[in-house]
Amino acid sequence: MTLPSRHELTQPSQNDVLLGRASPVFNHPGNMRYRGIIKSNRQKYVECKTRLDKMILVRKITKDILDDGNVKFWKLDKTKGIWTEVDVRACQDKVSHALRDTKGYDDMGLKL
Repeated sequence: MTLPSRHELTQPSQNDVLLGRASPVFNHPGNMRYRGIIKSNRQKYVECKTRLDKMILVRKITKDILDDGNVKFWKLDKTKGIWTEVDVRACQDKVSHALRDTKGYDDMGLKL
């Protein structure tokens, strides 16, 4: 018996953020908006002095994203062919990872 722990759907909304690496995920409108949010917060992340400061910023960005326009983060379950909503911790991990990845790049995406 499986217990339903998270929401599942076949088609995420245009506002949602999709986890994954494929071109459709990269070009999804919600992911493009998400990358803009990451880019606009990159300098704040770089200026954080401690891990605690970074964690607080990541939590704030994640909360702002999730509270704005009913956005959800989804991961594709390839075996079922459906999208499964991820928990807040996974959302924070994605935000944190994106901020770390962009830290050493300028606005044009060139390595500093």
